[in-house]
Amino acid sequence: MISVALPSDYEKNDKAYPVLYVLDGEYIFDYAKGTVDFLTNEFGHLPNMIVVSIPNTDRGRDMYVTLNEEDAYNNFVAFLKNEVFPFIKEKYRIGEFEILYGWSSGSSICTYMLMAEPDLIQGYILTGSGIGKRSSAYMKEHVGKDAFQDNTFLYVNTEQGPREPGLRKYQAIIDSIQPNNLTYMFEVAEQSHVEVMHTGLATGLKFILADFYIPTENCLQGFDAILRYYKAVNSKYNIDFEIPVGAINESAGILYYNDKKEDAIKLLNYGVEIHPYSAALYGSLAEIHIAESKPQLAKEYYKKALGLSADNMQDFIKYKTLMKGMDKH
Repeated sequence: MISVALPSDYEKNDKAYPVLYVLDGEYIFDYAKGTVDFLTNEFGHLPNMIVVSIPNTDRGRDMYVTLNEEDAYNNFVAFLKNEVFPFIKEKYRIGEFEILYGWSSGSSICTYMLMAEPDLIQGYILTGSGIGKRSSAYMKEHVGKDAFQDNTFLYVNTEQGPREPGLRKYQAIIDSIQPNNLTYMFEVAEQSHVEVMHTGLATGLKFILADFYIPTENCLQGFDAILRYYKAVNSKYNIDFEIPVGAINESAGILYYNDKKEDAIKLLNYGVEIHPYSAALYGSLAEIHIAESKPQLAKEYYKKALGLSADNMQDFIKYKTLMKGMDKH
């Protein structure tokens, strides 16, 4: 049975979200949810996303890709294409950027779909992975320079040891094809086969969505430049999404401490317009106004942050304490 984790703000807007499908859901779903929560929180830069767990009952049957049309893995691929993906699209607000994750034999399903269905998924994360003789031959024959849709992403890792040659072979084939529209990264980790399952997921997400981490030089160009930057990012990923809270907070801090105070405040005010339920942004506005010796405004912002923290005890205590500290003003 598949499981679905929705972003905390899903019910507060009508936007469509990117989606992360995780094969091996029985092993990694909880970690995937936690990773996405962390990378999209008030310190993270990534957009909120839906996480879908696809557990497996018989890996040898479902995930062993033989490239023989009669073998059972085809049923599993058909299940993904014809049942899981359409069901998620029908039931939830899914945007046009989807990521598929697989570990070990699960990664072979990702490789097969990358080769055979290059228009289906936009991002692939493969961990504990390499490529064998059959898949190598298939890729060389079927994957051409123009195989991929605009802005397709591939991240592959494995551990040091017997799988490493397969990863090197995989990278060599992709390098030789030089495919247009594919951004890719291969790396060998000094970890165990089980450890790369989780570290690769986090690294793969940050690699695929790297442009959401705005470079400091772009940030320092000011408020209007930041908006232009994220407009281009949304276009690249085909995501109709607002600037993440974490990116707004960090960018405002960079602006403020580089003597661009007006742009910092303007960015935070823009942030609370597009993220009206974010206590963190109101808290940042309060901090800036304390630094600017405007305690009454700071109190109002802390009051807003406190009101938005009613269902988060940790934040509620934090902002209540900060409000108390303002009494001397």
